[in-house]
Amino acid sequence: MPRTSAYLFLPCTDGFQPQVLTYFKFRFLRRPQLHPRVTISFLEIAQEDIEAMLANDELDLGIAFGPMQLSELDYTPLYKETLGFVTGASHRLGARSASLPLAAFATEPLVLLNRSFATRQHIDAYCAFHGIAAQVAVEVNAIGALVEIVRQGTLGSVLPNPISAVYKDLRAVPLLPPMKLRQVVYSWRKGAYRTAASKAFVDLLNVLIRDLQLGAS
Repeated sequence: MPRTSAYLFLPCTDGFQPQVLTYFKFRFLRRPQLHPRVTISFLEIAQEDIEAMLANDELDLGIAFGPMQLSELDYTPLYKETLGFVTGASHRLGARSASLPLAAFATEPLVLLNRSFATRQHIDAYCAFHGIAAQVAVEVNAIGALVEIVRQGTLGSVLPNPISAVYKDLRAVPLLPPMKLRQVVYSWRKGAYRTAASKAFVDLLNVLIRDLQLGAS
């Protein structure tokens, strides 16, 4: 029997834009006519788990980073984002306006997501490419825990730029050279049945992304 629930699986992992989540919850829930039996479940899981669950037909949709690694999956780009160094307001670099060069970044103690997350893999690839080693003091498995530690002002981190805009007590410091842009996508299993709820979710998600991009321009 086709599923009747709509799911947004958040690999926050990787910081799928918090603004999108907030707007989606309010605007989707105010339109129950889109689907009379819709259930929304927001979860924070690693990219590889999202891909495996999609491939096993356990999900209608997933939000992840493209390109997808499994050939059974298809995806549509949503937007591109970059990551930067982030600190708490009381951190000694919290008031810095200039970019943070590699040599300085390599000496900063960090709290990062563990290696199962796409964001961490992105950071590790950046460090390897430039021949430096990140000074990882703490590893966590949830974006909420990471943000709370950064807020204390002792450790820095590397996060998607939109996160520092949502949490007013965080400060973003650009890296020099910057990290490569990464593509946020929504993905599904090729040939999978697309429920009315999942189609409604995708339609609204595209509208919200467009509105955010227009608002930032």
